[in-house]
Amino acid sequence: MSRVLVIVIGLIGCVAALWASEQPIEVSGSVYRDADGLPVQDAVVTFFDLEDLSRSFQARTSADGQFSLQLGAAQLQKGLPGALRLGQNYPNPFNPSTLVPFELAGDAHVRLEIYNALGQRVRTLVDGPLAAGKHAVEWDGKDRRGRSVSSGIYLYRLSVDEGRSTATRRMLLIK
Repeated sequence: MSRVLVIVIGLIGCVAALWASEQPIEVSGSVYRDADGLPVQDAVVTFFDLEDLSRSFQARTSADGQFSLQLGAAQLQKGLPGALRLGQNYPNPFNPSTLVPFELAGDAHVRLEIYNALGQRVRTLVDGPLAAGKHAVEWDGKDRRGRSVSSGIYLYRLSVDEGRSTATRRMLLIK
């Protein structure tokens, strides 16, 4: 039975600095066993952006325990699965309306929908192209016919580029 060693490293500020820089940053190091000091081959070294955990990058160690990874703007774009971040609505709980914040890393076709606890679509708030950046959409607590919905838990789902990437959160309406 083979075992895989996984190393997790958090990067603070490094990834954000890469967005503004054209120069890639090389991260390298060694992985050794504590007990006998031998190098670890095929260990998975994972780097996470601590400000956005959806950004992660991986490298494997060589036979001598060495790893190397270049981080640049191109790698960061690839490291953004679906290129979206869905925030928690505010206020939450809410009455009568709430804001749903989200961020897009690039221009995309976006669909933001509200569902009830049974999984039935209540309303579509956004369905169309949006530019990269931060956005916030207000939901007034009404369904697609303009009727106020009842108190309860609702889900909101953000879908980018026709479902290539989605994120879902819940919110509470109190009347």
